[in-house]
Amino acid sequence: AATLELSEVKTWFDSYRQHADELVVLSEVIQIDREYRCFCRNAKFVCGSSYPDPPFDPVPDSVRHFAEQAADRLLSSGLNMVTIDVATTGDLLRLVEIGGVNSWGLYGSNVTDFVHAMEDEAMQRIAN
Repeated sequence: AATLELSEVKTWFDSYRQHADELVVLSEVIQIDREYRCFCRNAKFVCGSSYPDPPFDPVPDSVRHFAEQAADRLLSSGLNMVTIDVATTGDLLRLVEIGGVNSWGLYGSNVTDFVHAMEDEAMQRIAN
């Protein structure tokens, strides 16, 4: 990982050209006041909590709604079970990352709700 000035990005890419087939994530550096992990199935919030450090707080309604909106935009791509990480920065909500649900930490999430959502997803796939 590295933090670069925008003017340094091209030089950085050139120096790592031999790794051009690997994943690179570029992100704006932002102040994160609090971050939340939201598990969504079919664009509906299933469970979640603040993270990565305890105490794990419940996800506020505004963050749930924001995560559901992001998840809804992915449905047309066939991504119906996703993890949406949302940061609060002052009064703003910021999308941090989106990922699959099978490789992410649950932190303070309700594990039972997560397991039921995964079970529902598996049963739906079997039925189809």
